[in-house]
Amino acid sequence: MSYIISKETKDPNYKCGSPFHGDKIFIDIILKKLQESEYFVETGTAYGDTLKFVNDNFKNIRAISCEPDDNRYEIVTNFIPGAEIVKITSPEIFTYIKENHSDSFSKKTIFWLDAHGEYNGKVFWPLREEVDFIKKNYKDYCILIDDFKNPYNSQFKFDMVGNIPCSIEYIHDLVQDVNVYYPNYTELTTESWHDLIGWVLITNENFQDDRMILHK
Repeated sequence: MSYIISKETKDPNYKCGSPFHGDKIFIDIILKKLQESEYFVETGTAYGDTLKFVNDNFKNIRAISCEPDDNRYEIVTNFIPGAEIVKITSPEIFTYIKENHSDSFSKKTIFWLDAHGEYNGKVFWPLREEVDFIKKNYKDYCILIDDFKNPYNSQFKFDMVGNIPCSIEYIHDLVQDVNVYYPNYTELTTESWHDLIGWVLITNENFQDDRMILHK
């Protein structure tokens, strides 16, 4: 399918929209999954480029995101009026979903987990709680984690959270019974970033794409 990447953005770091890092190979890989899904859950809206991309292109999806920062919350709720953005942190977003969208547990859902860094002066990283909740409650899911270390390709940049790398070692015990896929391409297709930014796909289904490698 063809899609639109908005030329408008509220992110002060970029001149145009940059969903999923603006990585067109990444977008192409997950395009079919987005078409098939009924829910998209994002933790960490920031300035909303990814959320806007999903909201603009996939009318079949109910998009839900959370952003606790007062300033960014006000900006993105005006920027993406059609999305459901909640002014709370993660993993509290999952309590909200359990109370308001429990039907999503039986629906195909894509998660974009990007809630890490500092909040109110403290290191904030609810990744283990997020992954654990998803696995225990959802039947059909694709978990995408942002800024993730790629053990097969060092060209992909990743984040440190405090002094811990954002990597599989942090959640290894939680994902031993499901499939973990890493990107194995090297082409930089984004107009907004200078580097490839790491990501990982965790799913309870098989995923066939030559641009991905199954982690053993």
